[in-house]
Amino acid sequence: MEIQNVQKYIYDYSGLEIHFKPWMNTNSLPMFISSNFEFYSASTDLGTIMAVVPNGTLTFSKLFNTYRNLERYEQRQSNLIYILPKSSPYMIKRLIDQRISFIIPGRQIYAPFLGAIYSHKSRQNYEGNIRTNSLSSTKLSPSTLSVFLFLIKSGLKHKQNDVAEKLKISRMTLHRAYKELMREKMIIKTENNEIILPKDWKLNFRDNCLKFKSPIRRRVYIDESPQPLLSNLLCYKTSESALQGLSELAEPTNESYAIYYSDWNKVEHEFTLVPNLENDGIILEIWSIPVPNDNGIVSPLALYLTMKSNKDERIKMAIETMLDQELIRYD
Repeated sequence: MEIQNVQKYIYDYSGLEIHFKPWMNTNSLPMFISSNFEFYSASTDLGTIMAVVPNGTLTFSKLFNTYRNLERYEQRQSNLIYILPKSSPYMIKRLIDQRISFIIPGRQIYAPFLGAIYSHKSRQNYEGNIRTNSLSSTKLSPSTLSVFLFLIKSGLKHKQNDVAEKLKISRMTLHRAYKELMREKMIIKTENNEIILPKDWKLNFRDNCLKFKSPIRRRVYIDESPQPLLSNLLCYKTSESALQGLSELAEPTNESYAIYYSDWNKVEHEFTLVPNLENDGIILEIWSIPVPNDNGIVSPLALYLTMKSNKDERIKMAIETMLDQELIRYD
């Protein structure tokens, strides 16, 4: 089981970015524990999380006894959580009854301590908003943005399983996205339980963009061609590089490309990152969602959302014109 899938599921589920690394102190544990489990740890504002991945046959007694032993050896310094494959309803019920935290990626999370971390993060964001006189509420997740853009482009009559598979998210994340979009009146459920876009969705698109978190996790610089990524359809032109093909803007000094972080994790070792952007350097945007794209560039609606705060008047005019032209396509 790849720990990256666990990190992605936690992020899709809660919006928390938690990065696990192999835990190196297994020698301090009894052999009957260290030989039957893999261990990963992650630091958060409220302490350490230890992810425990079982090897071999799973039984409740094995999980229960190991959990209690780990609590004793760790002296409760870490929040323990099992990473499990598919488990029976009986196993799940017994784990919850004993308040043993677990994650079944793509299916279920039971981890009360994650709620405490989320509340702490939300409180920090809220206090930060007050200090900056911001009146905005908690923004919608990039996964919800991904669903919204997909429904606009591909239409609403899709089976939920197909949408989840296409967007690489869980059914639970998809349900939450629908709920958030309906709460914000970006989509509507009719009396016949059909999901539709409001008639005025195009008029409200600019305002609705302000409700989403940016899908860009971070930017990195490389000094070599991203051609291997382009050949494998892993990255797409973005920012001014994409806008240049959709407007009359001049070609930018530095090319910019967007790549889904899961794809980047697989190929990052093939590139050398540089600390500063040179004249011939390449900008890579690492996105937290699969990059919406059309013909090798980031799709115009997603591009608008990531560039709407640009201060350059030329670019502001170009993206507004681009958006107007794109919205006409949906008449």
